Amino acid sequence: MMRLRTIPLAVSFAAATMFLAACGGGVTTEGGGGGPKGAGTGSAKDGGPSGRDAGAFADSGTKDEGTIDDGTEDASDLPGVSDLSDRSDPSDVAAPQDAGADAGGTDGGVLPGLSVGPSGYYLRLDGKPVILVGDSLTQGWMELGADFNYVEYLDALSSRGLNVVMIWSYIGITDQRDDERIGYDAPEFWPWNGGPGKFDLNSLNPVYFEQLGEFVRAARARDMVVLITVHDGGVKWRFDGHPFNSALGGPLADKAGYVELDDYGAEAPAAFDPSWRWQKKNQFFQERFCERMIDTLKGFDNVMFEMFNEGEWYDQGNLLKHQTHFLSFFRKRTDAITAVNDDHVLAGDYQGNPECDVITNHSPRWDAMPPARDFFDHYVAAFGKTPPKPCFFSEPVPEFRGEADRLDALMRMAWGTALGGAGFVLQNDASFGFDTKAAIASKAAERDAALDRLGHITKVLDDPSLNIEAMRPDAAVAAGLPALCERGRMYIVYVESQKSVTLDLSDAPGAFDARFFDPKTGKPGPPVEVSGGAKRSIDKPGTDDQVLWVVIRK
Repeated sequence: MMRLRTIPLAVSFAAATMFLAACGGGVTTEGGGGGPKGAGTGSAKDGGPSGRDAGAFADSGTKDEGTIDDGTEDASDLPGVSDLSDRSDPSDVAAPQDAGADAGGTDGGVLPGLSVGPSGYYLRLDGKPVILVGDSLTQGWMELGADFNYVEYLDALSSRGLNVVMIWSYIGITDQRDDERIGYDAPEFWPWNGGPGKFDLNSLNPVYFEQLGEFVRAARARDMVVLITVHDGGVKWRFDGHPFNSALGGPLADKAGYVELDDYGAEAPAAFDPSWRWQKKNQFFQERFCERMIDTLKGFDNVMFEMFNEGEWYDQGNLLKHQTHFLSFFRKRTDAITAVNDDHVLAGDYQGNPECDVITNHSPRWDAMPPARDFFDHYVAAFGKTPPKPCFFSEPVPEFRGEADRLDALMRMAWGTALGGAGFVLQNDASFGFDTKAAIASKAAERDAALDRLGHITKVLDDPSLNIEAMRPDAAVAAGLPALCERGRMYIVYVESQKSVTLDLSDAPGAFDARFFDPKTGKPGPPVEVSGGAKRSIDKPGTDDQVLWVVIRK
């Protein structure tokens, strides 16, 4: 497995200047009316696997009524999972069991893959502390199915230095033609088999898990983390098309029942009994789905599982117990990083739960296009909680649909979050356009402009001269502006309308080199020499937003 991509820069500011000069580069409505779209191994249009040969994935023989049929033994045995030569450079692909096999050169014998760093504040990828910044595709990967060009999508992220992609495990589907992002009957991948309009939750669909494995493998080959939201599937707004709806073969007569399990303190039996009450069936189907997902991805070290998508509309006591149950379920089976969308569980706090590794938030909202400081302050507060845990902004609301007039606002949101020490993904519905049939493909230019802006963040934060583990959010050092710094050595400050930056270098004697750069383009301004030992005012060039990078001279 390849090591984490880094830009080969020296620690010197001269090298940083060269890097900055290279930074210049080239944007959910979850609604949907009507009845459910036909369910099956692929699209309801043909009843077969979406865009694939049905024979390759047909069920083998009859299944025992008392056990769930997962359709396959292991993801690595499935066609396509062990051979991506028709989708990406074969040299970029390693077998799951070899993930990170050549990463033995990491400092201090740190294991490859994704882990929590020693301070508890940051994640590590292949031994390198990281603040993850990337894109959220939500359900687009499964809803668009074989028409979605996931290789082109991941290449678009990777080429910009983005290091994380977020996906939802699935979503209920109603009318894709009426969805302004999609506009046609797309060939989705469902986790379960079944006939038109009817799911068989006792029969898992191997096509879905093959595609999931392919996606994660391709991301790992590009040194990218995949954050997967496991539970819900749009119950609140897509229940008419949700596989757990009793009208479609599921156990739930009411959407509020999704978080009701038969026994929150124990797992369901391994063998299914059709005489069970609905809560036990609900628990069984959810657990078997999670078990198959874990088994599919068990060889990959770049996966993070977010237990649930929001959920404040459920009974909060049941939601709390549901997430606690599945944290234990996952921890029992995998060492992968786990996360909880803590700001939407109103009945509890997961900061102190040892089975929860990362705290995710879906706030603050950015409807009014607030300044970077709003996001910075929110995540500084989260950063300061004990015990420390990495924080992640996993769903900015509202979604981005390629609105050109929101590009600057999303740039401020992302910078404010990252300088607050938290990871970030843009909820980017415009990325559905990597399916060229999708209606939102017309927003490719705005989508790419948004990705460019995010890429300028990672090109700074991934610079090897930064010691992320030692850096802390610190607005006081920059007179209230969002700043991430290792005091006495390095400072990164986001500047909006201010004409200058007052940087407190009182406890930092010596000479510093400073340079502004444009967060829209990544282009650097002229270098500035700054003397330490006091508060220094540094004039900002122009009136547009700028990022100030100050580093001690070697």
